Amino acid sequence: MLHLFRPLLARYAPASLKRLARRGQQQLRYLRHGRPAPPCLFVFGGRSATWPELGRELYARDPVFRATVDACELFTTQELQGPSLLAHFTGEAGPDFFSDEPRLMHSIVVLQLALADMWRARGVQPDAALGISVGEIATVYACGGLSLNDALRVSASCYAIGQLTTPSHGVLLVPGSEDALVALLPGSPVELSLILVRAEASTLLLCPFDELAQGQAYLAAHGLSSQVLGHTPIPPYHVPLPAHRAARRRPLAGLQPLPLARPCYLATRGHRVEAGTVLGPEYWLAVFECAAQFHGALSSALADGYRLLLPLGNYPFPFVKSEHLSALLGSAQLLPALQAGKSEWAVVEENFAYLQRQRVVGLPAAPRQELAFPEFSARLRLSAPGLTHDPYPSFAYLRRQGPLHFLAAENGWLVLDADLINEVLREPLVYSSSPNAPVDTQLVGADPPLHTETRALLQPYFSPKKLGALGEFASAGMAELGTTLLARGAFDFVHDFALPLTQEVSGELLGLTLAERQQLSSRLPSQLYQFEYFNVLQAFFQEYFEQRQTPAEPVLLDHLLAHWQAGQFSLAEAVDLAKILWLAGLTTTSMLMSSAAYHLLVRPEVAGQLRADPALVPAFVEEMLRLESPLHTFPRRTTQPVVLGGQALPADALIICGVAAANRDPVRFPEPDLLDLQRKPARHLSFGGGIHACMGAHLARLETRLMVEWLLAQGPGLRLANPNVLPDYLPSQNLRVLHKLPLLASPVPASYV
Repeated sequence: MLHLFRPLLARYAPASLKRLARRGQQQLRYLRHGRPAPPCLFVFGGRSATWPELGRELYARDPVFRATVDACELFTTQELQGPSLLAHFTGEAGPDFFSDEPRLMHSIVVLQLALADMWRARGVQPDAALGISVGEIATVYACGGLSLNDALRVSASCYAIGQLTTPSHGVLLVPGSEDALVALLPGSPVELSLILVRAEASTLLLCPFDELAQGQAYLAAHGLSSQVLGHTPIPPYHVPLPAHRAARRRPLAGLQPLPLARPCYLATRGHRVEAGTVLGPEYWLAVFECAAQFHGALSSALADGYRLLLPLGNYPFPFVKSEHLSALLGSAQLLPALQAGKSEWAVVEENFAYLQRQRVVGLPAAPRQELAFPEFSARLRLSAPGLTHDPYPSFAYLRRQGPLHFLAAENGWLVLDADLINEVLREPLVYSSSPNAPVDTQLVGADPPLHTETRALLQPYFSPKKLGALGEFASAGMAELGTTLLARGAFDFVHDFALPLTQEVSGELLGLTLAERQQLSSRLPSQLYQFEYFNVLQAFFQEYFEQRQTPAEPVLLDHLLAHWQAGQFSLAEAVDLAKILWLAGLTTTSMLMSSAAYHLLVRPEVAGQLRADPALVPAFVEEMLRLESPLHTFPRRTTQPVVLGGQALPADALIICGVAAANRDPVRFPEPDLLDLQRKPARHLSFGGGIHACMGAHLARLETRLMVEWLLAQGPGLRLANPNVLPDYLPSQNLRVLHKLPLLASPVPASYV
């Protein structure tokens, strides 16, 4: 009877009871025999033809397993209108039941979810979990990051590929490194796509089934042997499928992911994903569009000390030979997996007895561990890698709990609501900009009346006439730089295009000559987003002011020079202003350009819309500003006790305005995570507001529009060097910084000229 109540206890017990049960389980583990139990890693494999043969015996014998399968069946068929699996688990299905690909894929997920619940009811919970391909769904479920129903929504998004495509591809095993193949594949006469990194020098490629021989011949011509795996075609998994994204997104409507309660190792990321990370719809869409980094994920788990691996399902690594796996595992032990023709119950009992001997089994009926909201908000760091990769699911989770939250790790209040942020912006004397003073005391870090005076000083240099001239300068520089890079054939958009271009425009805005711009550039490091070169800027502009001769035609820097010489502010203040103006023009615009370029290159359907109707380019730029705001947060500090959003705040409280969260406020922006070129105007906060509204907003928009037009003109001649990897963002509390964007260029087809 206890088994019947375990799912209810796990799902509906109050948080305090769950925490008490977890503490009891941990104490039981550590007290037995006076030494800790080895950390246990749950392992969830991917698609395999042997999956459909499993689960019948467990459904008949284990009430918890059966209860989860029944719950999955009910939600899948009634809420998602998905495939029914019950006939298989009851033994009524015929031999061709799983000839349907969506049913095959969904059965893998349901079996893994039921196994996770069954082991938890037996008192076995993972210290972490590892997931490969479709196995990532149950991995995140077991680690507390998805509810059961949301796991099924994600499964529906995955098996939709089988509804939208046909089994038309085969798999090649190739002894080559990822880097070598990424460079080689674009030249293939047939479609070859990297879908899994098996080892440092061993990969799996996807190839049209009827072109496998040609694919092997191309690889052989470049010194690479290959082996065909499997004898029947499969759908195109782990390759970009932009045409199917809209259909795959539909099942994810209403998804409310949770923070991971435990770390996990996901093949899509290829490394450890920390507890507290929230994985949203964009991640789940990417799982079957990115290569699975199996080697990186498993190696990361082993390096972290996991030596006891429990597979939940059948053998999770069918693409790895036993001798290679033994070498990789070393002293780690992979327990027996379920397998066709062998009693499932016997395998489970054998593993359970072993786990008991290893003291891994804790209290029976242990509730499913979830990360309580107070713990999540207490540990949340805005610059944590798990957040910077995709911060929007975490912000959405926070918003569901309220519009304003204290983050202990930041020692400040994060504001998520657009109206509350506007309230902060409208009261600059109550919400001071002083937290920005270490960077600049005259403009960004100043309050009225000083800020008002400084802004009036600079405003003439942001007139329509001045900005128009800067636009012409940017357009000419873009054409010249683009020609050089396209001729090179391969370049990094971030560091070879966006940063050099905006660096030149920033110098032109200040009035630096070509020689002066080159002199400054020669002093700067190659990584401009690290922001460890303020002393270089300080020294350059100080030298500039001290050595500047009276010019024939004054530029912006001469305006600052005159005010210093007139005693209206100090040399240090003039230098700070020059520095912040140079940085502002460089950073935010280059970040916006990079985000826009990445979006167009991974979503060719959007690029097609813009080519068909260039008048939509400004709307695209606004949507990119809203969706990928270069400035993610900006700080303020209260000058007196205030009440914000019903929360009393003391004087000197740090306020963190969450621009990125407010720009996806569903009250203001329906379907906030979608790019909508027909969206009705609603003011986003990417350029701030109030007295601190960005003076260079028009220039940033203009430069980005010009870049978009340039990129669209290249057509398919410009593409991602490796289209099936996730983008890499630098950790930053305030900025959305795409680290790199490697591109390949080839001649532009005549149809795009």
